[in-house]
Amino acid sequence: MGFSQDPIEYNTLTHHTNLDTYERIIPDDVQKAAAIVAAAVWHVANRDEMVPRFTRETMPPPVEPR
Repeated sequence: MGFSQDPIEYNTLTHHTNLDTYERIIPDDVQKAAAIVAAAVWHVANRDEMVPRFTRETMPPPVEPR
């Protein structure tokens, strides 16, 4: 399971540096991301069956970013 990152503020020169501080957070993005993660976790936790697992041989190839 994976989630895509909004590229607007992701690959800037300050990303993951000492200049990447809390005031750069976009509250609406954080709230929406929290709701998406919560819904996904709730759905997985309430499934009737286990989430299917891939073996090394059946693992699909990674998706290239757009």
